[in-house]
Amino acid sequence: MSRVLNFVFGFGLLGGIVMALVTPFIISVLFTPPVSFGTNCEPAAAWSMTKLHQSETVGVILGMIGGLVLATWLKKRRERQ
Repeated sequence: MSRVLNFVFGFGLLGGIVMALVTPFIISVLFTPPVSFGTNCEPAAAWSMTKLHQSETVGVILGMIGGLVLATWLKKRRERQ
């Protein structure tokens, strides 16, 4: 069980790190307004940071699920031998 938790938390951390590195670039590319209107951009920045945190959470959860699947697959493979 300890090995399974190591995979789950390890892949969760890996997923969070990957999403933290990838999503700021994606947010800046996809959600940059085409022209500057000279208005306050703070709500847009707050919105993009909220989306960043949500995507990091999704990355952690998907990484944990991937680690769980990989750990159970390796465990079953080892039991067959």
